[in-house]
Amino acid sequence: MKTRGSDIGLWSTAGLLSALVVLPFLLRPSDAEPPAHAERLVVLSPHNEAVRYEFGLGFRQYMLARGRNVLVDWRTPGGTAEISRYL
Repeated sequence: MKTRGSDIGLWSTAGLLSALVVLPFLLRPSDAEPPAHAERLVVLSPHNEAVRYEFGLGFRQYMLARGRNVLVDWRTPGGTAEISRYL
């Protein structure tokens, strides 16, 4: 037999899980979607995500200050040896 307390616990758990799924979509930055009119620069790099983020953000701000909207499209085919083979 179910008690009222177990129903409340079930609904509160379901609500918390739903919030955990929906919250990242609501809180993501508005610039996560690139504008359709942005120029695209494709960069091959063996660097990690932190380096790519910092350089991409800095370059985008640099170009915006000069009147150009540029989207940096990072490609990471592997390390330096793999990139050399790719090229």
